[in-house]
This record gives sequence, structure tokens and C-alpha cells, in this order.
Amino acid sequence: MKKVIAFPVVMVLFILFFHASYAQGKDYIIGHMTTCSGLIDNGYPADSVNWFYRGQHQAVQYWAYILFPLESSGISMGYKPHDFINPFGFYSGKGELSDTSNFVFECRWVAPEGKIISETVRSWSKSDSSSVVMAGGRRFVPHVFANHIGIQRMFREFGQQSLPAEEGLYHIELYINGKLASVTFFEMKD
Repeated sequence: MKKVIAFPVVMVLFILFFHASYAQGKDYIIGHMTTCSGLIDNGYPADSVNWFYRGQHQAVQYWAYILFPLESSGISMGYKPHDFINPFGFYSGKGELSDTSNFVFECRWVAPEGKIISETVRSWSKSDSSSVVMAGGRRFVPHVFANHIGIQRMFREFGQQSLPAEEGLYHIELYINGKLASVTFFEMKD
């Protein structure tokens, strides 16, 4: 009986959250976010792991599935006058970002004491994707943001600056267009 009542309550809360996020002007939905030991061939997480052991795991993989609303303006995104966001102009506050088709993702991996051990910045445009999904009666363009760090060897090409040498609770901050979008946690153990 409790399960029968719990499911509708969860669905109502999801719908309220879904509508509240748009009432606040949020222009995306984090569909799924996790840490895992790696990705499988189709780019999805092979598992979901929150505790990483130095002797057992080689890397910590971050994976976020994000939905961006598809604008129904009828204008082809491929013909926009600009497809690049100037990071200096955006992050310095020298200009407003009014373009809802281009996004800058910044991913920071933070050690227990607060030191950033990895940081990467990437840009993406909705025009780069032909995929469309439906959610809540609206059409969205999905995007996967993934990044990883090595536990015993560094991946400098992905922004890693140091190894996760400290035992304890780490967190990963994902910023979209300069605003904190999500935080997830994992723990390093010896």
C-alpha cells in the first residue's frame, strides 16, 4: 500500500520541480549525473560508483546527461551569426550572454581540503546535435558532458593538475555558462 501512495507523490514532486525550474528561468534540466568507473561502448556509464579504492580503480569518471529546451522559433541553428562564446567576455562580466544555443561547461574536481585537482572548460552548441527527446510535453536537445581523472596516473589533456592523493570526500562542480549547475560527490579510499 505504501508503494502505491509513494509513486504518485514522487511523480507530483517531479512535476512541481520540473515546472519550478522553468519558473526560475533555468534553461536546462540535469537528467542524470553520476560518477562511475568507466563508460561502455555507447558512451553510457558502465556502473555507478561513489567509493573509489586506489588498489582497485584506475580512474574516476564523471558523467552528466543534460536536456536543453529546443526552441520552436523555426530558425535553423546552423545559420546563427555566431557559434562561439568568448570566455573572457563571458567570465569577466564585460558582456551579457543572451544566446540560448551555445553553452560553456566548466568542470572542477575539488579535493577534501578545497584544492582544485582538475579543471576543464568546453563549449557546445545545440546545433551540434540532431537528437531530440520529449519530457513533460516539451522537446529537448540532449547533451552528455563527461570527464575523468586518473587515480594513479594523471590525464593532463582532460585538465587534471594533480592526483587525488588525499583520502576523503571529493566533489565535482559543473558550471554551465558561469553558473553552478550541479555538484556530485565521491570518496577516495586507500
